[in-house]
Amino acid sequence: MKKIIILFIMTILNLRAESGSFVKDIRIEELNFSIPEIKKEKLTEDISYYSKHSENFPITYLQIHIEGGEAITSGKGVEIPAILAYMLKYGGTKQLPEEKFISQIESYGATFNVSSEYDKLILKTSFLSRDQNIILSLIEGLFKYPTLSQSSFETAKNKLIEQIKRRNDNTQSLGFRKGGELLYRNYKAGDNGSIESIQKIKRRDIYQFWKESIRFSKKSVVVTGMFEEEKLKLKLAEILTHKKVGKQVLKTEELDYSTLAKNLNSLKYDICFVDKKVNQTMVVMMGVLPPHNHKDFYAIQLLNYIIGGGGFVSYFMQQIRVEKGLAYSASSYPIFKKSHGSVYFYSLTKNETTRQVYDLMKDILSEKTFINITQKELDDAKNAITNQFVFLFTNDNRIAENQLRFDEDEMPKDYLQNYRSQIQGVSLEDIRNIGKKYFQSHKLKTLIVGPADSMKPLFKSKKYIVIDPEEKFK
Repeated sequence: MKKIIILFIMTILNLRAESGSFVKDIRIEELNFSIPEIKKEKLTEDISYYSKHSENFPITYLQIHIEGGEAITSGKGVEIPAILAYMLKYGGTKQLPEEKFISQIESYGATFNVSSEYDKLILKTSFLSRDQNIILSLIEGLFKYPTLSQSSFETAKNKLIEQIKRRNDNTQSLGFRKGGELLYRNYKAGDNGSIESIQKIKRRDIYQFWKESIRFSKKSVVVTGMFEEEKLKLKLAEILTHKKVGKQVLKTEELDYSTLAKNLNSLKYDICFVDKKVNQTMVVMMGVLPPHNHKDFYAIQLLNYIIGGGGFVSYFMQQIRVEKGLAYSASSYPIFKKSHGSVYFYSLTKNETTRQVYDLMKDILSEKTFINITQKELDDAKNAITNQFVFLFTNDNRIAENQLRFDEDEMPKDYLQNYRSQIQGVSLEDIRNIGKKYFQSHKLKTLIVGPADSMKPLFKSKKYIVIDPEEKFK
């Protein structure tokens, strides 16, 4: 028995000693499956409808995406959409003021939430299918007669202020937030709000934003589960249609690849230190990518997987963590939007090894690396990504949400059908060109979260600036 235990412990120790190496040579075969269909139509000129009906459970999942978020706040506080979202949920209606509204919804066993994003507000609810008429009637009251009460306004402001006070506690979340602010410097997308800005917002600003912009914005409905479709469509069209005299023009900022790349390249320094007294430093290198529907999208996905996004098999994890033992974590991820994209490469390391990690990241993100990628590495990445593709279809909600996003990003109609063949069609030459075009370290900007006084001696040869976590980039 003791021999068995000793052998087991030795096996575990060997696996830990070779962390990640045991998965490098595993061959993953491509998974074959059919892609589910989403029903799409127009309820009105300004209301798009996405649905997938199922008889599995008597539950309806409903989402209403409303165009307009921080991008259309027109010089006023970018926190306005987040405050409005809270007020819609807890401000109630004329018939059910304050929290009586949400209490009434929850009394039916339903869920309800309103959230804000950069370019939209999203209302989400789920309810028993038998209660469809009741829940839609409650939502109608919210759209037509919201109170947007003073008490919900004050509570929303206080909650946002508390979030800002706590948002620098975690090194990794701070690094990504400041990275986004640097990437979108001088744009609303790079403004994460401030206590001073929140304190200037008045309740009338929220009411005006709702009355003059949000109510009349374009909307998209996503509904899955079991529901009475024709009744649902008619009622939603009635609830969400608001006629306005004259043509509404939403003023949004222009964020395209060329503009953002130029904005990032205009920085006169190599490194930005975000001064924070911690024992674990975060190194982030970020850059701008083309839009979601750009031809380079598929090659970018594959190269990202090989370099940093592939977990233990990626270059970052193998060379920075496994071989050198320099990082707690090392990875990368791309983000794709309608008009542009972005990529973040990052590592978390001890303060004293920050410069070593920085140099190794720069070495990996170089033409030397891209040229030496092998066909086997590319083939393994293709198989992994095409097999991960199936997880887009794990539930109906996600299927419908993704279809809406793909349409918003103006992806081709056959995008999903052709995704795997497009991935398989990427060549080594494509990968190398993409690396030189978007992933080379000299085309990226570096942000380091850590104690600046300890970091500066390590980077004497570099041009850098030092800012506090709440200081804005200029």
